[in-house]
Amino acid sequence: MGNYGNTMDRWYHRGAVVVWPTSRAYVIRARANPVAGLLELITDAADTPGDASTARAKAAQLAPFWSSIITSDLRPVMAGGALLAARLVDDTDLASMLVEPFAPTDLRSTDATALVELIDHYGIDWADSWLTGWAAASAPTTGGFSFAAGRRFGHGNATVGDWVGSLPTLCAAVSATGGRAAAPINRSLVEAAAAWLTYSIDWAVTIAPPSLRQEAVLEATAVADAAAVRRSLTNRLCHAGSGAEADPPTLPALVAAVLGDGETPTEANGLESVGRYCIDRLEVLLAQPSRTVDDWSIDRPDPACDCDDCQVLHAFLDDADQRQRVWPLAKPRRQHIHQQIDGAELPVTHRTRREGSPHKLVLTKADDLVKRDQQTRSRIETELAGLRRRIA
Repeated sequence: MGNYGNTMDRWYHRGAVVVWPTSRAYVIRARANPVAGLLELITDAADTPGDASTARAKAAQLAPFWSSIITSDLRPVMAGGALLAARLVDDTDLASMLVEPFAPTDLRSTDATALVELIDHYGIDWADSWLTGWAAASAPTTGGFSFAAGRRFGHGNATVGDWVGSLPTLCAAVSATGGRAAAPINRSLVEAAAAWLTYSIDWAVTIAPPSLRQEAVLEATAVADAAAVRRSLTNRLCHAGSGAEADPPTLPALVAAVLGDGETPTEANGLESVGRYCIDRLEVLLAQPSRTVDDWSIDRPDPACDCDDCQVLHAFLDDADQRQRVWPLAKPRRQHIHQQIDGAELPVTHRTRREGSPHKLVLTKADDLVKRDQQTRSRIETELAGLRRRIA
């Protein structure tokens, strides 16, 4: 503003010179850009057909850090190239190292040729350990296993779900190669998907509310000609979360799957077996007597928590004469009961009467249970007619 003296700015600069031996140039580049490093290795091998020594030397330099630099965002981009490079190095140990960071869920139909050629090149015995590892991907904290070492990776349900949906296309592409390894590869892919689907079914039954339980897609098992896997998965679908005499929580989703606008139910796609099971269960339900106007009982959530408070809730639900319950409960216990009712979408309202200590939880059964029962029976009759037409 005219009242200040002159100012002086000073800049201090420091520089660094990084020097490495020429022999380390490839390692430096590959660490900085794994995609470019893999492409360079493939190019070297392709330029010297019959002589993989240069490619092997470069692959050996990658070994100490390769698995640590292949991040989750790089895996789908690099999986096909890694399969190709693993074949070109013509060395079983280096090939295992190159494919180790990748998992079945990284595969796309465009990778089918590279995958089959790789296993045909080294033999099915070489790949047996990681093909078996795919099928073992059943732990609830995993979504699959890496190729070479069976290393677990995070479940990432949405990503794995998308991959399972695209599996028929991948299996068809593998079969189209005509390679010797095509059949065992497809069996392993489907078994891996079935393991994940089995966990997803159990998760849906245990956690998801009824309106969010989705039918599983069985098309991939037919494409891969994995009848045993299909039977196992179909059996799990039909009995998930139920006792010997109980209907599974997945029953509405199974009915929707068979009645959907997709392919015709057949034994090959598993839907015919599911449809016949649904018909049997719906006929049993329809044969039960209709609800009377003085019956206030409500079916329990299944599966259900078995804590002391939930046992009290279940007794209230089972009681055909009791419509309302006033229940003194501390806040954490009230919240647990709220979650059980809302999670199972029970026709019971819950509100807190803030008087006394602890406050009182007021549970009230819906006043239209008879109407709901009539609507349910009408829906079952419609579904039965549709199922019989589809299965016939």
